[in-house]
Amino acid sequence: MSLLAIDIGTSCCKTGVYSYDGLLLKSTSKEYTVETNGHLSELNPEDVWLSVITCIKMLIPYTRKDPVKAISISAMGDTFTPISKDGSSIGNSIVSFDGRAYEEALFLENKLGKKKIFDITGQPIHAMYPGCKMLWINRHKPAMADKVWKYLCYEEYILWKLGAEPQTSYSSAGRTLLLNIDTALWDERMLELCGIDPALLAKPVPSGVEIGTISRKMAGELNLPENVQLISGAHDQVCCAVGCAISEEGEGVNTTGTNEIVYFINNGTNKDLTLQSNLSYSFYTGKEKFASFCQIFNAGGAFRWFRDKFFIEKKEIPDTEIFDLMTANMPEGPTGIYFLPHLSGIGTPEMDYAAKGAIYGLMLDSDRFSLAKAIIEGICFELNINLEVIEKITQNRTDMLKVTGGAAKSTRWMRLKADITGRTVEVYGGLEPGIAGAAVLAGKGCGIFSTLKEGNETFLKHLDKIVYEPDDAKHIQYSHEFGNYLKIRQRLKEVIS
Repeated sequence: MSLLAIDIGTSCCKTGVYSYDGLLLKSTSKEYTVETNGHLSELNPEDVWLSVITCIKMLIPYTRKDPVKAISISAMGDTFTPISKDGSSIGNSIVSFDGRAYEEALFLENKLGKKKIFDITGQPIHAMYPGCKMLWINRHKPAMADKVWKYLCYEEYILWKLGAEPQTSYSSAGRTLLLNIDTALWDERMLELCGIDPALLAKPVPSGVEIGTISRKMAGELNLPENVQLISGAHDQVCCAVGCAISEEGEGVNTTGTNEIVYFINNGTNKDLTLQSNLSYSFYTGKEKFASFCQIFNAGGAFRWFRDKFFIEKKEIPDTEIFDLMTANMPEGPTGIYFLPHLSGIGTPEMDYAAKGAIYGLMLDSDRFSLAKAIIEGICFELNINLEVIEKITQNRTDMLKVTGGAAKSTRWMRLKADITGRTVEVYGGLEPGIAGAAVLAGKGCGIFSTLKEGNETFLKHLDKIVYEPDDAKHIQYSHEFGNYLKIRQRLKEVIS
């Protein structure tokens, strides 16, 4: 028997099928496109669904000896789809970085106040949340609002399409701005202000519990057994953390993709600082544990920007080869060039969308390899800022970073991360944390694993672990450079605001 996991991202669906002992039998992926128009950013839900179906069908031949027992989902947060009574989508999915609900966010903040909203929902008020955008639909598209049967985020949307009743994990529900962080129920005050009947939303449940079985129609179409169990999944950052065996206060997983994320267990020792730092405070896999995450906007995106604009045309060259080419001749020590990676604003702790990127310290002997390294240095300096915030919130020293994402494949980047932060960097080779975490949840939900820890141990035994220890001498050098970076960062904020 096997476990099937689906990871729904903003631009790509990934799927994987695992044996009961945690061995990846096969993984697949398929991309789709975000449609943008000014402040509007949307996904066609049928494109996403087709990608899921296509990926699952590609996996089935690899399950002949290990028929699928259970399915679970890792899904991007803050993206939802309006669904009509006949089950069809009324409009496109509205994605997290869609900016249409700015006025609605201000309305909610003026009604309740930033702190009150955080106390209720665990989220710092922002236009990205579905609650704000549902209010926008009520205000600007009342005819559409009248037709809505359910508003479904992608975790519950995909499982519903496969045959489950609309149920969603606490972690996904917590990203809507509508869930009460104390009761794990939809909050009456937030629902009333946003004009949302609770019947329009999925039922919140813990991650890793059975919520149905695959429909006969979908089992036939996908050539799956008719008794496949459908298991509640989680927000994608939760699944990444589950896949990396994160469980204790202060522990976290650092993911470098387009954005850089540090997702960490936060049991509420300092909620005021959590809010001041613009961090969310949400359920982890159940009611008993909470987590938060820091984010650096366009961290990996900044490196790709430099690659595409100034270094080399990608064409058909694999990403790993391009990265090796860009970093092969980097200078040995600190560059003395300070790159502020704020190409789409500053993430946490400021969440300043108006901030701009900058490069300071260029000289006549500066070359493209120095600039490539300066970009990584700047991203690591921003990571340092956020790690200090995490340590103040949790009152725990973060001595080790578990790192995933595309950048984790680069030895040079990982060594720099260790030297600059002064922390041990641990990389799991071959880990797709989103689908691995969803597979662990699937195994827990169908009874293969009695605990998430048992699932973690089963999966991680197949992975190669690479450990990068910080070089003490280089860390001392970079501590001085970090001080300079903070001064330049502050001065530029004062000049350009």
